[in-house]
Amino acid sequence: MVSAFNSLGLGNSSEVATSFTDEDIPLAGPVIISANYTSSTSINISWSPVPEPLRLGIITKYIFNLTDVLTGLVTTAEFHGANLHGEATNLSKYREYSITGAAANSKGQSNFTSTVTCRTDEDAPDLPPANVTAYNASSTAITVEFQAYSPEQLNGILRKYVFKILKAKVVNSPHWIYTIPIHHSRRRRAASGDSVIQNTLSWLEEYTVYSIQASVFTNKQGPYSAVLNVSTDEGVPRAPPLQLTAFNTSNSSILVTWQDITSSSVPGILLGYVLRIIKADDSNASNFREIEHDLSTSKNITNLETYTLYKISVAGYTRVGIGNFSEAQSWTDEGGEDKII
Repeated sequence: MVSAFNSLGLGNSSEVATSFTDEDIPLAGPVIISANYTSSTSINISWSPVPEPLRLGIITKYIFNLTDVLTGLVTTAEFHGANLHGEATNLSKYREYSITGAAANSKGQSNFTSTVTCRTDEDAPDLPPANVTAYNASSTAITVEFQAYSPEQLNGILRKYVFKILKAKVVNSPHWIYTIPIHHSRRRRAASGDSVIQNTLSWLEEYTVYSIQASVFTNKQGPYSAVLNVSTDEGVPRAPPLQLTAFNTSNSSILVTWQDITSSSVPGILLGYVLRIIKADDSNASNFREIEHDLSTSKNITNLETYTLYKISVAGYTRVGIGNFSEAQSWTDEGGEDKII
């Protein structure tokens, strides 16, 4: 109010006029009350307003810097108006963020203050396993190897490995899922992206080509790797030769015949047959004479003793070993009647 006066006194006052000094940069930022993830790529932030004496003007927006603790990358989120909460988006999955806030008016923004930390939620890995290789570990097992995920690739806590498997050469073959849980100690070892993860898939069929895809599971399963075809190793023949017969052809020889082992009973490549002959009354079972034979299904065994009962065993073999034996007995004779026992 303004009044004039003279020697007689003070006159009437003018109407009241109000005015502010100009704004200045706020002296403080907001105090962050809470920060909680709302998804694997977003965090909701709540804050209290800047105390009025420290605003030095009208607060028009709040600015928050979210710094990825792992990489140092900074994401800035701005919220305009009077709201005291907001959601920061487009963040990295399962990352810990250091969050600081500032307030702004027409003259500028305050310093960043009130640091809190918050981690975004877990999610599935974005990428399939890299550098996947596989090889047979035995006739019933295949070992799969791939490069371990780095922390920034994993997007969560590694809980298990997942493998999709089917028989590659079987039309409309059903697939099945093979899972390997991860224990805490293995999780720590798997943290380095420079290491190689190795898993062996067991209980498979012998000498069978499988199509295999690998994936990892956090709280969700990630994408599968490209299909990789690999065969289990050969096994020994599962069945013995059938219809084994033996009869003498002289006083010092016995002819042995048999039927081929069916291909379905040979998990591999049949290379031939093994014959073992021993005197039937020999108490030492290791005294047999062994003859390696080709793929033909008969063999005349010579240089035997006259009129002696022999036990003859025949089995097929592959690269990895000998299968089950069939057994027959026959006498040698000196011009007598052949005996097939």
